[in-house]
Amino acid sequence: MKPRGGPRDRLSYNRGHAAGIGAPADLRKDFNFNLEAKELIDLSSRSVDAVPVAESAVNERVREIRTSEWLLAGALLLAFLPALFALVGVWTSVDYYSHGFLVPLVAYWAAARSPARFAILANRDRRAVIAAIAVVLLYAMGLASGSVSLQGLALVAAVASCAFYLGGSQGLRVLAFPLAFLVFMLPLPPSWLTPLIVELQLMVSAAAVELLGWFGSAVARTGNVIQLPAGDTLFVAEACSGITSLVTLTPLAIVLAYFTENTLARR
Repeated sequence: MKPRGGPRDRLSYNRGHAAGIGAPADLRKDFNFNLEAKELIDLSSRSVDAVPVAESAVNERVREIRTSEWLLAGALLLAFLPALFALVGVWTSVDYYSHGFLVPLVAYWAAARSPARFAILANRDRRAVIAAIAVVLLYAMGLASGSVSLQGLALVAAVASCAFYLGGSQGLRVLAFPLAFLVFMLPLPPSWLTPLIVELQLMVSAAAVELLGWFGSAVARTGNVIQLPAGDTLFVAEACSGITSLVTLTPLAIVLAYFTENTLARR
């Protein structure tokens, strides 16, 4: 009798010969075998310690990337302390920028909940040094001009450069949403915001005049000032322009869309 091709069949064949199967009865009676079936462990693909070793390597990588993150965060905090003080000043003094305190927290939470960030440590990219030089120049321009917007933009760019250094282009892709969301903590430059507020005031006042005309009230409008028939005037102030709702609710809408919808079209 010959064994079949598999290793288990060969093992059974060898056991049978060891037990004396097929041998004469007077020969088999002298043997006392205890051949209980045992579970076979296949060690051909990995060793017994392969899983613990792999788990230890993953934990070590997680610790390493967390250490790198905290070291870089501390360095950024010290380097951009003037920019942070300037941003906090804007967040506390302008009502429609008060959400700026929450933006970094939401961005960090979105980054921390992504398990893929622990897989990008081995993809460090030295080209981030070039990006860091550009960040330093941008930061210097912001400090020299006193522009809070430029200083904040340099801070966001510095965070993105750190992600680029730690994980290369893959790191930027993994952390694309948290990095982009940080932009909402930055105040718009006054040269951009003032014309926007004026346009919104004109739109609101024109819409009010049109609505009053539908109800039979003859009113006149000069810019954002509405002249009533009795001689009284209404002034559409900056707070009534809708800029507060536009600047404050846009980040909230983006967060809800990102975490509640799965496809780009639905977002």
